[in-house]
Amino acid sequence: MNRRFRIFLTVLFLGLCHSSVLLRAEETKPAFQPNGKISGNMFGDYFYNLQNADSTKRDFNGFQFRRIYLGYNYEWSERFAAQFLLEADGAELTSSGKIGVFVKNAYLEWKDLVPMASLYFGMIPTPTWSTHSEKIWGYRSIEKTILDLRKAGVASDLGLGLKGKFNQEETISYYLIVGNGQGQKPENDKYKKFYGYIIVKPVKDLSLEGDADYEGAASDKNKFTFKGFVSYQTDDFTLGIEGFQQTKKKALNDSIDVIPFGITVFAHATLVKDQLRSFARYDFYNPDTKVDNAGFNEHYFIAGLDYLPQKNIHLMPNILINSYSDKSPANFKKKSDITARLTFYYVY
Repeated sequence: MNRRFRIFLTVLFLGLCHSSVLLRAEETKPAFQPNGKISGNMFGDYFYNLQNADSTKRDFNGFQFRRIYLGYNYEWSERFAAQFLLEADGAELTSSGKIGVFVKNAYLEWKDLVPMASLYFGMIPTPTWSTHSEKIWGYRSIEKTILDLRKAGVASDLGLGLKGKFNQEETISYYLIVGNGQGQKPENDKYKKFYGYIIVKPVKDLSLEGDADYEGAASDKNKFTFKGFVSYQTDDFTLGIEGFQQTKKKALNDSIDVIPFGITVFAHATLVKDQLRSFARYDFYNPDTKVDNAGFNEHYFIAGLDYLPQKNIHLMPNILINSYSDKSPANFKKKSDITARLTFYYVY
């Protein structure tokens, strides 16, 4: 038999064998089974106001639940999934003065409708803080991110979003949304809010984020927010720097722009693996950079320890200090707000 013909038959035989193995593997691969999962978390504190700019709040103390979450995730297939999340907010009370409950997230996800991206519809998390910077900060149970704390946006919005990456290594990813701009509330005007971020990871453990959103309104009013975020994160140490500026056009007396600015620096580190961590943060906030002769800048300090007696159960002694510096030449003094807390946080 011709030598080349024998080589051809050998290659053909090996190819058929390989194809047969792949077909058998596909046949034996278990079919996707629809599945659902209930999850949630809670956090609150015992707090004591050691000092407060409002003298009536000094020595005020008590136990509180600040947040309670209960969610359900369901997957129909490898391409379709949904999330429903309820939030009980200790600051949002019902008419009878009890803790209020509302829908935080409620969306459908269609995976790979666009290559390496998912389409979202419904009440979806926004890129302002809830999809990246809040996760890197890692201590929402202690405090909101600076944009959330200073009410510079919403955590979720009713709309349509596209979230994806430009390569399999996820060194560049993006998130785009068009929404009502009302957060968890129903739409009340014809204007929409547009969100977007891009995250670049040039090297391992380092990420760079640029974020912007624009919200129109009647009478030529609008809001434009820009945020930059840099983080370095390993298994045992995290460092983050986040800054934002927002322009609220004609926000004061329907004619004057208001431009708040803020920047935050935070870090947390492992002290004893799986048992003890430490965290600290500093925020600077100027409620209106256009005004330099009235009002106060704020300096917010956070520090504490994170003790885990059991996985997913956290006990965290911490202290919060919000101090004020007068922007005017008069240099008025205003007492700092100082609160000591023992925070509890658990995930189920």
